[in-house]
Amino acid sequence: MHSLTSFPARLKDSARPRWSHRDPVEGGNPFERHSQSHAKWSRATDSARNSLRRHDDHLNIRLANAEDLKEYQSELVSLATTRFDIWAERGLAVVDSQLLRNEYVTWLHTYAANWLAYVDDTCPHVSINEELKTRLSIRTAHWATVAQSRLSYSAS
Repeated sequence: MHSLTSFPARLKDSARPRWSHRDPVEGGNPFERHSQSHAKWSRATDSARNSLRRHDDHLNIRLANAEDLKEYQSELVSLATTRFDIWAERGLAVVDSQLLRNEYVTWLHTYAANWLAYVDDTCPHVSINEELKTRLSIRTAHWATVAQSRLSYSAS
């Protein structure tokens, strides 16, 4: 039996992309304090933050050596995609039913669309939207497949 039948409204309504380490889900852990989902989310958030720190350590080295606009654009796409992946992976921590998987996939699509709008807004002179749109579409499909695979595996 699943203890959670739906994502909390605060999670469904919050998919804010950020260049920084700030969580795309605003307001902290969206699950009830003493629930299994709260604990899973907290552990997954800690792991996500550690991944962000490691990634940014490597990114700072690469950006220091970026020599032209094309290389910089490539790093921006990589940064956005990595941020997307890190937070998408965190979301998997609480997906344990088909209903939650469907809500997770909806959240992924919202998060990807929000990334495209965010890049347009924050980087108006850098042309990366088509490449980023393609990448995020691929990553959204990847995470949706991972979520489905985990459900199929746990059912067997």
